Amino acid sequence: MRRVMTWVGVCLLAGAVLALFYSGFYLIPRALVERGSGATALSQKDLLAAQSDVRAVAIQALAGLAVIAGTVLTARAALATIRQTREGQMTDRFAAAVDHLAAGESIKRLGGIQELARVARQSNLDHWPAIEILSAYLRTNYSAAHGAETMEEDAAPEVRAIATVLRERDSSREDKERGQLLDLFKVDLRKAHLEQADLRGANLVECDLRGAFLDGADLGGAHLDGADLRGAVVKGVCLKGAGLIGANAQGVVFEDVDLREASLLDLDLRGGADLRGARCDEEISLVQRDESTLGPS
Repeated sequence: MRRVMTWVGVCLLAGAVLALFYSGFYLIPRALVERGSGATALSQKDLLAAQSDVRAVAIQALAGLAVIAGTVLTARAALATIRQTREGQMTDRFAAAVDHLAAGESIKRLGGIQELARVARQSNLDHWPAIEILSAYLRTNYSAAHGAETMEEDAAPEVRAIATVLRERDSSREDKERGQLLDLFKVDLRKAHLEQADLRGANLVECDLRGAFLDGADLGGAHLDGADLRGAVVKGVCLKGAGLIGANAQGVVFEDVDLREASLLDLDLRGGADLRGARCDEEISLVQRDESTLGPS
């Protein structure tokens, strides 16, 4: 049955081509010549010559169209080849960067981070996988250990490098509807530079953000439950709708910080924390401002 249908299709296509050929090289030239000059104005010889001239022009036009079509198809094929080559190169670069990230030498790991950052900038397809791998690297190798550690110690070179990638990444290329949200659960980000970073909806639960630089960062809807924010610079930070349940904000100055709709249950505001410059929901504001005046226990 399929073979019969194939032959029927071929016959129909052949018939259509013959019909177009007959119309284009016999009926249409004859009609054009007769309509343009009148059949009585030309002898039979001149009429045939005029029809031949029309056919010659049509052939030239078709040849030109064929050249244009061939050029377009060649260009498309070349572009497809270039695209495939580029994707292959990007895949090789991605794999090499991951290998470097898993290396034992710090210099190789930093090189892997920088290469993944370039891949994330240059490839829409690999942007999120690169960001996700860097986030997983932080979760695996730099887990926060709250307690005895002091804030004075600077972040490791790899943490600083990845923080730069997160700060400069183009979040518009990520699909939050498909769950492409930063997962930095319980990561040690002490003194990390995340100024102006887009961290909307990010998972920062139990993160160590002591002394982190968050000036102007957008943490709207982010999850910071149990996070340690002591000593963090949060001027101009958007925390609208963020979760700060049980977070440690002792001594933090919330200057020009948006805390509207934020979950502030059990937020630790001892140690002279200052909420006077924050924008809070009115029903929360009175309680939290009073609590912020408490001294250290």
